[in-house]
Amino acid sequence: MTRPLIAEVNSSLTAKPAILAQQATDTESALVNTLDTVNFAGLKWGMTEAVARQTLSAKKYRFVRKDDDGNLIFHGEVFGDSASVLLFMNNSSQLAKVAVIIITPDEDARRTYDNLKRSLIAKYGEPTDDFHFFSSPYEENDGYELTAFRVGKATFASYWHPGPGKNVPVSIDITQRLNVEVTYEGPGWTEESARRRAKAAKDF
Repeated sequence: MTRPLIAEVNSSLTAKPAILAQQATDTESALVNTLDTVNFAGLKWGMTEAVARQTLSAKKYRFVRKDDDGNLIFHGEVFGDSASVLLFMNNSSQLAKVAVIIITPDEDARRTYDNLKRSLIAKYGEPTDDFHFFSSPYEENDGYELTAFRVGKATFASYWHPGPGKNVPVSIDITQRLNVEVTYEGPGWTEESARRRAKAAKDF
């Protein structure tokens, strides 16, 4: 059953403008070339909003909107299924995290998860942490596996850690909505995540 992204993710210079614009472009290009590739659709950590939009557009992902937190939302297809791509931008409007949500038919969620997991293993090796279990009263092959996911009693998730004290760079899981989500976290995401939590806390 197809669901919109909103249900899944509930965010002057006047002198010598041509010269300044070229300097900005050169600086940005130098920065991007020194950063690690996200490994999704050619994105790279630290990309500006304009470059990220251009990169995904070239890969046939359609820009939808920018949310209140400054995150960029795109729609496209992955493995023939509808997909939403969410780009989390930091306070300087640079790419810090990517979430790819494949909106699968409920009955195809596990197949899509297995296919994507195999692709990730081929690229990154075996996951550091790998979870595949049902919680009571549900169990494998009881005929109620989809219900187990919907009520939070099924856990299918894998994580690839780069090393002690660093972010989890890649993870994949099946959500309670029976969508498959792949997440890439950049080296600056811990700091950006803390900034967002602090900002949200001010509302209380």
